Amino acid sequence: MSEFFSFSNPFLYLAIISAVFFGWRSVPIFVDTKDSENKKWDWWLYQIWFNASGAFIGWFVLYYIWKVAVHNLKVEHFVALIIAYLGITGNLPYAARLGRLSGSQKS
Repeated sequence: MSEFFSFSNPFLYLAIISAVFFGWRSVPIFVDTKDSENKKWDWWLYQIWFNASGAFIGWFVLYYIWKVAVHNLKVEHFVALIIAYLGITGNLPYAARLGRLSGSQKS
């Protein structure tokens, strides 16, 4: 998969653009304004990194799917397609945290 990082690969540029966009705009898009007003710098840095990496991973996985021969598709490729979709649309971080968003503390 090292060919993903070649400068002639358009998926690399799409991944970078998507990562910058979702890193930069993730909080205004996905977090309620009231919830983000009093957050510290480390929360903001984490949100930027988490959402940017999720978008980049989505494009990376889509490139992997693009390279797979159609006659070799298996269940794991369908799972990869779901991961790619969630990453490209900016929802991979939310899906990764799903189940931990209720706010309840288990002892």
